[in-house]
Amino acid sequence: MKSRTAKGAVHSKMANKRPKRAPVPAKQRTFRSSTQARVKESQHTRKLKTEKMKKMAAARPVKRQDVKRLTQEELLVQAAHTEVENRRSLELMLRMEDDRKKLTGPKAPYVGKLIRYTSKLGQTNIMTFEQFDELPKEINSIAPPPPKVELCVITGMRAKYRDPKTGKPYATLDAFKQIRAAAEAREAMN
Repeated sequence: MKSRTAKGAVHSKMANKRPKRAPVPAKQRTFRSSTQARVKESQHTRKLKTEKMKKMAAARPVKRQDVKRLTQEELLVQAAHTEVENRRSLELMLRMEDDRKKLTGPKAPYVGKLIRYTSKLGQTNIMTFEQFDELPKEINSIAPPPPKVELCVITGMRAKYRDPKTGKPYATLDAFKQIRAAAEAREAMN
């Protein structure tokens, strides 16, 4: 069968198909011995699991299709029995908790030195310090002043960096270059 292209040339459809190549048996894929051993081990493990699952399925009892459905009255009787069992279990648990509390006893109140601070605004901010010898200095201390803002020695702008060689603060790359040039000039003079 022949078909025409846009330019009017005649081509056969068979010319576009390439013949299929047969696989070369000499070029089979090879694997390392460790990989082959791991594959064999995983296949063996998988085989054992499937056999185990088959044995478990065979050992399970067959589900009976004729399951007896309880009536409303039987369900209520069963619920009443469950309620009685639950109450007994709850009472037993509460008794066990009471016995445990009796053995440990109540927590003794603290009788040592005690400082309490309540906010003057009447809010519920309470600070309690127990077991101390003197008033903690944090209560009456004043907050430290904020750190001093360093200015660049060249531009006068806020310094973001510090030259490790000279220790002078700088803000821009140009300022850094000027600081280094001045330091090298001073070293050359000495």
